[in-house]
Amino acid sequence: MSHSLTNCTSYAPGHQVHWIQAKVKRTAPRFDARVEVLTGNKLRVSYLDQSKIFSHHAVEQIQAALNKAVLGYIKFAPTASLLYVQTEEPNGQHYGAFSMSYLCDGELSECQAPSPDAVSIEDIELED
Repeated sequence: MSHSLTNCTSYAPGHQVHWIQAKVKRTAPRFDARVEVLTGNKLRVSYLDQSKIFSHHAVEQIQAALNKAVLGYIKFAPTASLLYVQTEEPNGQHYGAFSMSYLCDGELSECQAPSPDAVSIEDIELED
């Protein structure tokens, strides 16, 4: 199993953000942050007077979001280990669209492949 499986289904630290986690942690304090992508799956997040190394299974996606950050909006919520990067919405508006990443400050676990029994939206036949 790989750390960069494109269809990873893990919600462990350093992987996907579950919508329930996002909702529960939405009020966690966020601080302005600087992010430096390092080698492999590592990145450095600097906020307040701290600088910490984290891991993520898809640092290239974080880098892509950082490259598109609107008005430099990059925030980190240390109590939730969530990195927020404001990006443009598909219609070009500059509000409401965020890339949210769940960072791992320990050993990054392996990505999980989707269950072979999982049903994809493409598998569902709609009736007329």
